[in-house]
Amino acid sequence: DPEMAYCQIQMLNLKPGRPATVTEEQWRTELVEYLGSWIIGRRFDDRVKRGEASYRGAGASIDNFFHDALLAAGFATGEAPDWNKMLTELISEIGRAREFGFSERELQLARREILADAERAVRTESTRNARELIDEMVTSANDKTPILSAKENLDLYQKYLPSVTSAEVTGAFKANFAPGTYAYTVTMAEKEKAKAPTQGEVLSVAKVAWAQKLQPIKEEAAITNLLSELPKPANILEQKTDTDLGVTSAWLDNGVRVHHRFMDYKKDAVFVSISLTGGTLEETATNVGITEVAALAINEAATSKIDSSRMRDFTTGKNISVSAGPAGDNFTVTVSGSPIDLEFGLQEAYALLTDGKVEDAAFKNWRLARLQQMVQREKLPAFKAQEAMEELLSNNDPRRGFLDKSEVEALSVPAAQAWFERLCRTAPIEVAIVGDIKLEPALALVSRYIGSLPKRERFSDSIDKLRESPRKPGPLSREVSVETVTPQAVSYAGFAASEAKNISDSRALELASYIMSSRLVKEIREEQAIVYSIHANNVPSWIYTDAGRFYAGAPCDPKNARKVADEVHKLFNAFAENGPTDEELANAKKQVANVLDTSMREPSYWWSVLRNLDLRHRDLNAEKTIKEDYQKYTRDEVRNAFQKYYVPKRLFWVTAIPSAPKETEK
Repeated sequence: DPEMAYCQIQMLNLKPGRPATVTEEQWRTELVEYLGSWIIGRRFDDRVKRGEASYRGAGASIDNFFHDALLAAGFATGEAPDWNKMLTELISEIGRAREFGFSERELQLARREILADAERAVRTESTRNARELIDEMVTSANDKTPILSAKENLDLYQKYLPSVTSAEVTGAFKANFAPGTYAYTVTMAEKEKAKAPTQGEVLSVAKVAWAQKLQPIKEEAAITNLLSELPKPANILEQKTDTDLGVTSAWLDNGVRVHHRFMDYKKDAVFVSISLTGGTLEETATNVGITEVAALAINEAATSKIDSSRMRDFTTGKNISVSAGPAGDNFTVTVSGSPIDLEFGLQEAYALLTDGKVEDAAFKNWRLARLQQMVQREKLPAFKAQEAMEELLSNNDPRRGFLDKSEVEALSVPAAQAWFERLCRTAPIEVAIVGDIKLEPALALVSRYIGSLPKRERFSDSIDKLRESPRKPGPLSREVSVETVTPQAVSYAGFAASEAKNISDSRALELASYIMSSRLVKEIREEQAIVYSIHANNVPSWIYTDAGRFYAGAPCDPKNARKVADEVHKLFNAFAENGPTDEELANAKKQVANVLDTSMREPSYWWSVLRNLDLRHRDLNAEKTIKEDYQKYTRDEVRNAFQKYYVPKRLFWVTAIPSAPKETEK
């Protein structure tokens, strides 16, 4: 595959099929097989976390092959020059499991996670989304298996999991992954540094790998606790409740801001964000991307005392996840899952925020994955169009663009560790808790685990000054050439739109986006037939000053790329002059009302509002009348808002057009 940035190794073996699973005996057989796949997947991941693997990810599984056979498969992905190492290591781990088996500790971890997930499924089933239920029904119908409730699934796990032994799991795995009849595949791009192997070379490596002498895995002692002692809770200095919305906001004595809203629309679900002010907004051209690397201390959770493998084992079986990532003007740590395990999740967050460590292996894996993505994306017209749009609208502000190879290679573990520790130690913090947990227990937990962090300022005086990111005056246009074998172009056209805090304009433009989407589909897709799908996007800006955008775009035939952009602007220009019809505005209002009626019931909606409420100077009162406010807009108000921004100095066009690959690249 000439556009494949990574290498994929597979070992595949088709075995006789089985009837659809309709009895408990058949169900138990599949459970035993799944346990083996789960455990060996864990082993593969351990090697990656320790920096011992040539692959970036690997696994093995037993799957139904179109109801006609069973497919025993092993797979790994990584760098093309390492194909032989990856194949050797893939076979080695499968061979090790066959020869020495799985341990009781590994089986206990698998049991713990499976049971915890099944128990939570019972607690959440009454408020699951209809789409999830339909997908599950379709899968069962296709597989010709009974549709089971969460309670019925849990009953099966409770009945059969305790009876499954490690010897039984090992025996099934050994039988399913017996060597001798595998097909081995190596998928890669053939370039100067990575010549595709011959069939003989692949088979030779596999033969040697199966014959090598292996050693059993040495298991490390498990950890028994995250914290040597519980931190002391902070005092609550101020507390105020907005009774209309049920939102309580408080200040802790270490300077942390807290917002809470109880919601049980989704049972047994809670969302907590810990937003540390700064991060990407503070980056410069010399360290762009450093906040993303700093997030590895949370995402590949490790401390100076507990490595990521043992940390993962300790958290197995808890229905709570802790993750992190850059969010423009803040570094967000997210704790989400079951309220039952929320304290455990906050303990983990506290341990990482006070002693988190960016491991060398985690950084190496991140760096390799990022470089692979860069190679892959250079062949994608959609990405190159998006990249060009970001560069145009930010005037090449490095904080708002995509990382390039030199920027990734300039980053380091020491610099990311120092960046992470600075944020954790001094950055203002805003916490939002939304979901199925009452105010008192929520405040108690946050006061203990976030209120005990080092004291800090409530606000950053400098952060708003960093929001400036001026673009050049328009009209702005760019056409990029993409070396790809895919005969597809991508075209974007639009204008710089409103800031999100300008509620009146941003909502008027939101209504306009629904109306313009209908016009775009009718004119460009249906009547001219030059795109398959197209719609308008309104993206108000919260992070950077005057950085909103209103645009439309779509993949298209290369010969129509500029025509698509021109036709979009023709429709936009007509809307700026004449505005919507009464019927169009009425339909848009109905669409927005339906969206709000659904989304405002969800905890995720209110969590998105509260997690940066103070940082982004959001007006909570605007949420109280949002449904009514949308219905009050007139045709003139929508047109005037559109006219305000649809002016020459704010317009842009972007096209990404494919060109033939270089002759040196097969």
